[in-house]
Amino acid sequence: MTPTVIQKVEHVIETVNSGLGNIHCLAPYDTTLSDCMNTISQNPDKSSCFTKTFGFNPEVVLELLPYASGLNLTDIVIKRFVNEEEEPFTRMLHIDPPHVSGLFS
Repeated sequence: MTPTVIQKVEHVIETVNSGLGNIHCLAPYDTTLSDCMNTISQNPDKSSCFTKTFGFNPEVVLELLPYASGLNLTDIVIKRFVNEEEEPFTRMLHIDPPHVSGLFS
C-alpha cells in the first residue's frame, strides 16, 4: 500500500522532531528550525549529510514549515541546545554509515 500524502508529511514531522540534535549539529549557530534548514540547504555537503540521515531533502522541511503545526515547538528545543540547557545528543537520529559499521567487531 502506497503511503498517502498525509502519512508522508507525518513521517517528515516525526523524523525532524526525533533528529533535532542532528539538525543542530549541522547548523549550530542558528536558533530556529527555519534558519537551520536554510543553512543546511545552502551548503551542498550539509544538504547531502541531511538527506542521507533523514531520507529526504532539507527543502522538503522548508516547504512544510508554514503548514506543519507539528514543527511549532522545535525552535524552543533548538534554543535550548544553543543556550547549552540541553545536549543535542539526546535528540539524535542514529545511523550506521558504511565506513563505520563493523569498526569495533
